[in-house]
Amino acid sequence: MRSIATVTPTLCNFLQLCATRCRALSTLYLELFPNKPQQVSGSHDITFETLQPLLSCLKIIRFSISWPSQLCLTDNDVEEVIRRWPNLTELGLAFDPYKPSPPGLTLASLSYTLPQTPGA
Repeated sequence: MRSIATVTPTLCNFLQLCATRCRALSTLYLELFPNKPQQVSGSHDITFETLQPLLSCLKIIRFSISWPSQLCLTDNDVEEVIRRWPNLTELGLAFDPYKPSPPGLTLASLSYTLPQTPGA
């Protein structure tokens, strides 16, 4: 999905539609960047609540979201994503924002993405 960088009812409806009608969804790339950095203005935060409907798509193996600013997620949010999507192999969470800010996630988030192996 491509869109301009605002959290709109259209985006929320699309995510809800994926959750209810696309339960077998395995890959989702959301490119939600404006054409130019100057178009980014105001606070248009994507939170865990914005993405939460997608957690019912239990077959996700690849998920990426491009967004002009960092996502408003916590370590606990990332842990929940990893727990709900056990087959996840690729996760991109606004990894190249126009508007960098101090990270909201710690290195603990990375530990949730490591494979769970016996004796590790």
